[in-house]
Amino acid sequence: MESESRFLPAAARMFAAAFSIGSKGYIGTGSSSSGTLSDFWEYDAISDTWTQKSSFRGQRYEGSCLQCRRIWFYGRRIWPTAKK
Repeated sequence: MESESRFLPAAARMFAAAFSIGSKGYIGTGSSSSGTLSDFWEYDAISDTWTQKSSFRGQRYEGSCLQCRRIWFYGRRIWPTAKK
């Protein structure tokens, strides 16, 4: 029988960045009803626990992540300005 895992013990968010390494998942940044967020969290699927990690410098949202050899890279989508 499957059980429901713990919810993220932080602000509800949208436009967050997320990735996984091994049995751990990571989520952070994004935006909430109070503004943009810079916190980052680690989820351990084996122990079903969340641990807050170091916050991301600056506040970001609509980011994307790429992981290569246990190193992750975070990029931010940039909206082009319209030419007039």
